[in-house]
Amino acid sequence: MEEDLKKQGEAIEDNRRAIHFTKVSTKEMDNHLDEKITSLDNNLDGTTKSLNSITAVAHQAKREAQIRDLHISLDKRSQDIQRRARGLEDKVDGVSKEVKDLTTRLANLEEKRRADQERATRLTTGTREDSTKRKNPYSKSSQPPPTKEKRKTRSSLEEIIDDFNFMARRFPYGVPFDNACNKSPFMQDLAWTQDWSLAEMEKMYEEARKGMPKPRFLHKLHDPGYFLIHFSINGSYFDDALCDSGSSVNLMPAEIAKKLGLINSIVKSRMDLKLADSSLTEPLGEVKDIQLDFGGCIVPANFYVVTMKDPEDLKLLLGRSFLATAGAIMDWPNRRISLANVDKDTFYDAAPPGFSSKRFRYTSGGECSQVRGESHGYLIKEVLQDKMHLESSGNRKFLEPPILPN
Repeated sequence: MEEDLKKQGEAIEDNRRAIHFTKVSTKEMDNHLDEKITSLDNNLDGTTKSLNSITAVAHQAKREAQIRDLHISLDKRSQDIQRRARGLEDKVDGVSKEVKDLTTRLANLEEKRRADQERATRLTTGTREDSTKRKNPYSKSSQPPPTKEKRKTRSSLEEIIDDFNFMARRFPYGVPFDNACNKSPFMQDLAWTQDWSLAEMEKMYEEARKGMPKPRFLHKLHDPGYFLIHFSINGSYFDDALCDSGSSVNLMPAEIAKKLGLINSIVKSRMDLKLADSSLTEPLGEVKDIQLDFGGCIVPANFYVVTMKDPEDLKLLLGRSFLATAGAIMDWPNRRISLANVDKDTFYDAAPPGFSSKRFRYTSGGECSQVRGESHGYLIKEVLQDKMHLESSGNRKFLEPPILPN
């Protein structure tokens, strides 16, 4: 019993000491934690101050960079403004100079106009003294005439006469002296400076123009018409293809392209065509390397496909590119054309105005057959049996139209 009490007493003593130790340890830990918290607070304050300082420095650096960029931009803009100002000053100086030059020219023109008006007035108010000698209309009636020494402004009289002869020969054939003198200020000045009478000047004028050759006068010809040639494309015959030396491209109506089955072969083009009435049209596209069969000769050509509003315009148009390829030789006086690179001995006559080409059809072999209508007095096709003609008349042979089958 005593032992049990003793053990219980010892246990109670141990618990008391443990509780005392625990109280002491808890107090020390509280003090240590307070110190740590205080230290962390101090460190946090220092870190916050450092961050604030760094933020302030970064903001200041950013503002300085922005200010520097703004200064650079302002400098560039200032230089640009100065450069534009110098350009405007140069333009203003140029315009001022042009205005000054125009003012000077206007003053000179006005002075010249007044002088010409005075000369014209003196010329129109001049009167004849007698039937052989005319009064000089360019002399001043209000003042006595100056001496001949003062009137001469050239180095010698021979040079003045040579200039007068040269000026007289410049006028076209048949111009009388009065008209020449009215149109030539040089001759009017000579009448004033050299004290020459108009009768003397007219005699010199006629003498200078004696050796002038008489010009040839040509007879006017009527419109020779237009050149139509024939060929075939993929078995389809065309007897009304128009040769146009004023066109730079070959044209094909869209209706003909559909009949030939070339719609799917059209390649888009950015070209705009300028027509004869100065209007612009956009073609549907271009078909390339179309073979024109002349019967024994194939001529390749590119065509621009266009839409025609007038049904009468449904014909092929062959421009300069085709004419150059085929070696076209146009004989305008005789109204015919030859394709030298195709057949140099074959000529096509020009169709007169109003001719309907649908009256004739040509085969690819070059034979001529009359489809309908009466025969005409002009030649559609002619063949030269000998060499190329040396004269303008040529060596023509009319082709007899074959008999049509019933």
